[in-house]
Amino acid sequence: MEETRNDKDTASQLAGALTAMLAATAQKMRDGKIQQQTDLGVKHGPGTEILLPSDPHKMLVKEAIQVLLDFEAKESQEFTINEFLPGMPHDAAHAFVHVLKARYGWVNPQTKMTIFGPEPPKMVRVYKGVGADNYVEVPVGKFKLQDIPNADLETGFARDPNNKAGSFASFFVRANVKFKERAVIMDLINETRDFLKTGSIYRGKAMRLPVDSDGHVEASIAPVFIDLSKVSEEGLVLTKKNYALLNHTVWTPIRKTALCRQQKIPLKRGALLWGPFGTGKTLTALVTARIAEENGWTFIMLDNAKGLPQALEMAQLYQPAVVFAEDIDRVVVKSRDERANDVLNTIDGALSKNSEVITVLTTNEIDKINEAMLRPGRLDALIHVTVPDAEAAERLVRLYAGSLLAKTVPLTALGKLIEAEQYIPAIIAEIVNRSKLAMIYDERQQLVEEDLLLAAELIRDHSARLAQKQPEPSKAEKVGLALFDLLGDQTNHYSGSDLQNDVHNDISISRDGRDWAETAADRSGELLALVKKLAEKGTFGTNGSGDKLNEVDRKLSKIAERLQVS
Repeated sequence: MEETRNDKDTASQLAGALTAMLAATAQKMRDGKIQQQTDLGVKHGPGTEILLPSDPHKMLVKEAIQVLLDFEAKESQEFTINEFLPGMPHDAAHAFVHVLKARYGWVNPQTKMTIFGPEPPKMVRVYKGVGADNYVEVPVGKFKLQDIPNADLETGFARDPNNKAGSFASFFVRANVKFKERAVIMDLINETRDFLKTGSIYRGKAMRLPVDSDGHVEASIAPVFIDLSKVSEEGLVLTKKNYALLNHTVWTPIRKTALCRQQKIPLKRGALLWGPFGTGKTLTALVTARIAEENGWTFIMLDNAKGLPQALEMAQLYQPAVVFAEDIDRVVVKSRDERANDVLNTIDGALSKNSEVITVLTTNEIDKINEAMLRPGRLDALIHVTVPDAEAAERLVRLYAGSLLAKTVPLTALGKLIEAEQYIPAIIAEIVNRSKLAMIYDERQQLVEEDLLLAAELIRDHSARLAQKQPEPSKAEKVGLALFDLLGDQTNHYSGSDLQNDVHNDISISRDGRDWAETAADRSGELLALVKKLAEKGTFGTNGSGDKLNEVDRKLSKIAERLQVS
C-alpha cells in the first residue's frame, strides 16, 4: 500500500511539473522565442502513445504543446455557414430533408426568436409528383441536429446575392457552428448537391410554372405537376402537314436526342405555333409534355407568357428541357416595350449555343407579334396550325365516335363539308354528339352517315345565321364615331343625366358617354346625334346666334377630310 501511495505522489508531481513546463513553453512560443513547425494536423489513432512527427525534423515536445494549443483554439472558433443550393427552391428543400432523414431519421424544428416575438418554423408541403397524397412536409426555419445539439441550423428561400443572373429564389442553409462542427454541416450540404443530380423531383417531369401578373415566379409557390395519364398522341389529330412539321421540329429532337448529339444537331431550338383558336395548340402542348417525360426531358408550361425569361432560366438548370408558352402575342407586341425586349434578350442571351432547350410558343394572332421575334435564329420554324382538312376531319369524327361508328361507314361527304366550313375540333365533337341523338331516337346501336351529315348541316345553318354581316355604317356615322373619340373630355362637363335628357330618348349614355347600343350602325348614329346636340350647346365655340347645325356640318366635313373617311 505504501509503495502504491508513493507511486501516485510521484506521478502527481511529474504531472504538475509537466503542466508548468508546458505553460511556460507555450508562453515563450507566443512571445516568438521558440520556432515552431506549422501546417500540422491533429488526429486520433489506436494505441496509448502520443506520436510526434519527424518531418522535416524531429518535433520537440515544446513545439507539440503549441500545436495542440493552436488546434484547440481553432476547434473552438465560431464560423457562419451561408450556402445556397442549386435548382428550384422546393426541389432543393426536398433533397435536403431527404439527406437529413437518411442520416438521422428525423428532423427537429425549433422556434425562432425575432424582434416581433417567437416565430415557429413553417411546414412547407412539397409535392413529389402527381397525386394529392404524393408529398413531403419540409420544415423551413431553425433546426437542431443530433451531432451538434448546440448549433443553430436554419433553412429558407431567398435570392442568392452571388448569382447575379438568377432571377428566382434559391433554397439556403445557414448555420452558426464551431470549426470542429463545420464539417458536419458541409457534408450535409454536399450530400444534398449530389442527391439533386440524380434524385431531383423536377428533372425529367412535366410541370406548370405559376407566374404572377407581373411575370414573376414566387418562391413560395412550387411548380405544379401535370397529370398526363389521359393524354395520348393518338388523341391529337392534325393535318398531315402539321403533324410532319411538329415531328421534324420538336418531337424528333426529343425522341432521338442521342442521335442529334452524335450528328452535332443543335438542341437549342424554337418554334411558333400559330393559327385560330381551338385548332389543337394546347393539346399539342400536352402531347409534347408526354413525349418529353417518356424520353427524360423536363417540360415546363407557363401560366403566363410574361414569365418566359424565368422559365428559360429554370430550363437551363433542368436541361434537356422544353418550355411551352401560350399567347406570346400578349408580351411581344408590335410596339416593343421593356417586357418585349426582356423576352427577346433572354432568348438571345440566356440560352447559350450549346443549351439543350426547345422553346415552343403559340399565338392566335401572329400579326400582333413584333417581327424581331420571328426572325431566324430565334425561331427555327413557324408552324401554321390550321383547321382540319377533309382527311383530318374524318379521323376526328372516328376518334370522337369510337365504337359507335363502323369502319365501313363512308365519311367523304362529311369530311368535305367540315373542311369547307372550316370547323374546329370542338365543333366536330358537337356534330358527333348531336348525331348520337338521332341514333337514340331511332333506337339504333350504331351511327350512320345520315346522322352525321344532318347534324353537320344543322350546325352549318346555325353558324350562317350568326355570321350574317351588319350593314356598313354610313360616312356620317363613321365620322360621328371618330369625332366622339376625338372629343374626349369635351363631354365631361355634362353630367350623365344632362346628356341623356339632351339627346334622343332612345340613346343610352353612361357617365363617361360610352355606354351605347350594340350594332355599329346604331352606335355611330347615336354618337352623331350626340355630337350635333353638343354643337347646339356651343361646344364647338359657336356664338349661339347663328345656324349651329350648319356650323356642325362644316366642321364635320373638314374632320372627314382629315380622317379620310370614305
